[in-house]
Amino acid sequence: MRKENSICSIYKDNNVVVLQFNNYAILKCPDLVEIFEYIYEAYGKERYLKLIDIRAELVMDDKARDYLQNQKIKYRTVAIAVLVGNNTNQEILNIFISLDSKKTPAKVFVEQNSAMYWLSSFAAK
Repeated sequence: MRKENSICSIYKDNNVVVLQFNNYAILKCPDLVEIFEYIYEAYGKERYLKLIDIRAELVMDDKARDYLQNQKIKYRTVAIAVLVGNNTNQEILNIFISLDSKKTPAKVFVEQNSAMYWLSSFAAK
């Protein structure tokens, strides 16, 4: 099952929910609401691993920033890996890394295979 909207693709790779943001996307509140509603509907009742790919050049508007900073996560993430690159916006990285509980393990990566390998260490837990 794959979901795409104007800013990203959402899909599951094994037990990892992947959010892959499109290059030059402008993160706006309605798009982010759509993403979170889809994740809750599709994966909300299970515990899963999450990979957020923000290597693309992204911009976030103020309403989207406020929405993410005040978002109450309804689903249960076991661990989160964030892929970054040369175009990664530090503010957006900080917001995405802090979305889940402070108890949720989170790590930043520059290479997807390393991120998936790290996430797989949580699969048996």
